[in-house]
Amino acid sequence: LVGKDYATATYKLVDKATACDVKLTYGDMPKSSAVELKADGEYKVCVKLANEADVSDFGESDAFKFDKTVPAFTR
Repeated sequence: LVGKDYATATYKLVDKATACDVKLTYGDMPKSSAVELKADGEYKVCVKLANEADVSDFGESDAFKFDKTVPAFTR
């Protein structure tokens, strides 16, 4: 998402099927320890860009896979 003349950028980590729109509650950029990463699956980051008049545009990252399984190494 490329924006111009926006005052704020806020974010929300969601599963890949979720629509990135006004219905979500946005905040700080999610960290890898985010509680939303509670299960294996595919996720994306939604972004809300807002200008001084609170006119907003929404965008999203590409989906990514989260897998909590610890890798097994063999010799």
